[in-house]
Amino acid sequence: MNYFPFNENFEKNTPFWHLCTNGNETQALFRSDDEYKFALNSLALIACRFPKVKILTFILMSNHIHLVLSGNKGTCLALFEAYKWKLSRGLYKNAIDWKPFQVKFIAIKNENYLKTVIAYVNRNAFVIDPKLTPFNYPWGAGREFFKYKDNNTSRYFKDLQLQEKRQILHTRNFDESLNNLRFYGDMVDVASFCDIQFAESMYDNAREYTQWMTTKVEKFSSIATTLADEVVITDDELNKILFTILKNQYKVEKVYSLTAEQKIQVALNLNKKYNTKKNKLRRLLNLDNKVLNQIFPEDQ
Repeated sequence: MNYFPFNENFEKNTPFWHLCTNGNETQALFRSDDEYKFALNSLALIACRFPKVKILTFILMSNHIHLVLSGNKGTCLALFEAYKWKLSRGLYKNAIDWKPFQVKFIAIKNENYLKTVIAYVNRNAFVIDPKLTPFNYPWGAGREFFKYKDNNTSRYFKDLQLQEKRQILHTRNFDESLNNLRFYGDMVDVASFCDIQFAESMYDNAREYTQWMTTKVEKFSSIATTLADEVVITDDELNKILFTILKNQYKVEKVYSLTAEQKIQVALNLNKKYNTKKNKLRRLLNLDNKVLNQIFPEDQ
């Protein structure tokens, strides 16, 4: 790959941004594979309309969206607004209230944070459902990272029939900016509108990328706190964290060895650092509902 050395590569493409919509206040956006496919193909269409914005990665979740972008802030915001408008037009039958569908716009100021954000976004589906690994979730760019690239079976947009073009992108406004898009059947090839190679170049190799997704829980928690994300880490990761706390701070190996006061301190710690909610704290620490309601009255 013909990229600049790591630091120079980052500097030459700043500014970078993490855009995330608020899933806590938005009803379900996508309720079927057809709606996800519409959203995916529409993102490709909008990306082509904004050639000065580089999409490094993204993920479409049922009630929120993450985008990692490089480009002028105003232009990136314009891309998001255009995408929001496209979604509102195509998903009108869902009667979605689009007012809460606002974006949080976080500046990415250094290479390590960019690496963390890319990993955070690509593993987003995995922390909700472990069956959805970062390498098989169909509605994001994560499945394209560090895989063997073979586009021989894809078709370029310019080679599609007119009726196919209209059905796939839900528009009659075609221009040359769309010609390099590739499709597998009626779904866009993510690598044809996301700069996967650039995003990959942030990591030394595939091993480092994988390690970044599995060993940076503390950094993920910081991002989640900023975004008010509810889901940060998997149950397995949380169990390992709890075991480490028990062993290092309290010199015990089982939760039942803690005093009632120590359990409360652990609950506060897990909630603050990892955004762990009451239902998980109840299960992990065997705490009574009355105690949890006293500790976290705002969650009642």
